[in-house]
Amino acid sequence: MASQVVPVTYHKRAWRIRSRRTVMVSGQILVFLVAVGIWDVAATHWVESFLLSRPILVLAELGEWAATGFVLPHLAATFGEMALGVLLGSAVGIGLAVLFRLSPFIAEVFEPFVMATYSLPRIAFIPLLIVWFGAGMTSTVVFTAMAVFLMMFASAAAGMRDVDPDMMNAIRLMGARQSDLLRWVVLPQAMTFIFSGLMLAVPFALVSALAAELMTGSVGLGYLLSYGLGFFDAPMIYATTILLAVLGTVINLVLIVFANRALAWKIRPESRARQRR
Repeated sequence: MASQVVPVTYHKRAWRIRSRRTVMVSGQILVFLVAVGIWDVAATHWVESFLLSRPILVLAELGEWAATGFVLPHLAATFGEMALGVLLGSAVGIGLAVLFRLSPFIAEVFEPFVMATYSLPRIAFIPLLIVWFGAGMTSTVVFTAMAVFLMMFASAAAGMRDVDPDMMNAIRLMGARQSDLLRWVVLPQAMTFIFSGLMLAVPFALVSALAAELMTGSVGLGYLLSYGLGFFDAPMIYATTILLAVLGTVINLVLIVFANRALAWKIRPESRARQRR
């Protein structure tokens, strides 16, 4: 009897999950279609066309870009600058958090100065970066890394402080060295915080790269926005905005999948028990 109940329960649960997913996707499509419809009505009857382009014109612009490959260099430039900025900012932020964990004295001396940078308007550094590195990719990458650094440092430092001290003491009694504790206890336990910080930092990095391109770039999605604004080209502005939204969504989905795989070992025992049932 029990062997018959389990499959039935499992199939009911799977059907319920599929039904909920279907309803959710249908709702999302409905919201999208209603938003596009309201946009088209507003662009046709309520607002001047040069202020609010019609969806069909934006779609035509995107189709032309896809057919000619016009947007590919700009998309690659923005993604490359964002990716390099994330890598550089994450490496420096996590590295500094590790240094502060290894040396409490250094942490006490320098952490107030690091935290004080949170209140600085980072956008004001772009003119300085142009002077130091020139107008181009380098200044954009450095500016993006500066934005990512603070988020990743704060996330990594919080994760390393959250490690259970009783676990640390128990492992020390087994003869573990400081490097062993860092490698096998501190960093793995901090990964949840680090991935949470990364989920926040990557969209912010995209916005930072875009802001720098608006001021310094001759290529990139930010440059396309600036160009479209200069010539009052509303379809170009909206098409670029849609590309940015799609790029950010795809990057977030990839990060979620990667984080779930990387943190699979941290599934709670009760979750494993539910999965077995």
